[in-house]
Formats: sequence, structure tokens, C-alpha cells
Amino acid sequence: MNRTFLILFLLILLSTAVLALPILDVQSSIPKTHTCSNYISSNKTFIADHETIYTGLACKPTATLTLYAIKNQNKEFITNATKVNGRLPKFINYQLEEKFYYECYSCKDLTQNTKPILTSPDKITRKEGESLEFTYTCTDPDGDLTFSKINGKFTGEKRIATRADVGSYTTAIECRDEYGAKVEKNIQLIITANNAAPIITGINTQ
Repeated sequence: MNRTFLILFLLILLSTAVLALPILDVQSSIPKTHTCSNYISSNKTFIADHETIYTGLACKPTATLTLYAIKNQNKEFITNATKVNGRLPKFINYQLEEKFYYECYSCKDLTQNTKPILTSPDKITRKEGESLEFTYTCTDPDGDLTFSKINGKFTGEKRIATRADVGSYTTAIECRDEYGAKVEKNIQLIITANNAAPIITGINTQ
């Protein structure tokens, strides 16, 4: 009898622990014209002071957020939610005085997104014995995060051109923002040989 009571008590405790997590009650849908970043734009740690809390004030007006409980200094995933045009998702069943944390991932209307700007030379000429280093910049007019990649035999590395490098090459550069907008450009790199000193051979001195 005592064993049965203990099992029931433990089951009640377990169910209570599960129910102790906040529950997403109301949220809005991200518009189809929007896409969301995969990079954290902001975050916040807070202590629950109400059982019902509209969560995500630290996020941008339209964003997704991921809510965690903080247990023994570790993050425990609870759920994802959305904030649209400033309307915060509503969570219920917060446990008072417990610590929580959320991360924000901003979303943007792609019709309002400006492509990043890629600045680089169109053509680069180097001679044998000169440095193959060159630079380019990837910036975004909207202030969004930018990423770039470069492909080709020569990518602007710091080294000296050799006779084996002589020739014409194409280097491709891609610059994109965190919402997927991108620009691409090909750079032509021409490496020429230095004139070698003449070699005198076969002189007859008779």
C-alpha cells in the first residue's frame, strides 16, 4: 500500500514538473513575404513575475524567438514563437521567480530588402615577382549582417607570383546578407612574366 502511494506521489510530481513549463497560448504568423535570419539579433534573460507574460520585448518588431528555461545554469529548450509587427506572443503557466531566457531572430520583408554592395576591382594585373594580394569589401545598405566567399585559383592571398603562375585567371566573389539577398562578381587576374636576360651560347673564339 505504501509503495503504491509512493508511486502515485512520484507520478504527480513528474506531471507537475512537466506542467511547470510555460505554454504558448497566442501568437501571430510570420507573413509569407518575410524571411527570417538564422543569426541571433538580440537576447534576454528574465525572472518570471507573472504567470502570464507577453514575451519578446527585446526582439525586433517582426521576429522569431526561442524560449528556454534556465536550470542549474543550463538552457532547457521550451518552444519557438513569433512576434509580428510588434505583437508579442502570449505565454501562460510561467512559474513565478523562475529564470528564463530567449533568443531573437529578426525577420524581414524581402520586397523591402536591399542587396549588399560588393566593391572590388574588375581586372587585376600583376607581374612575376609581385604580390598577388588584393582586397574587396562586402557591405549592406540596411545594416544587415553580411557574408562573403571567394572561389578561384587566386583568392587574394599574400604571396609572390612565380613563373608558374603566369597566365589569365577568373576569381568569383559572392556577397550576401543574412536574409539571402546576394550579389556576385568575377574578377579577371592577369599575371605576366618578366623579361629574362638573354643567354649567350656557342661563341667561337678561334
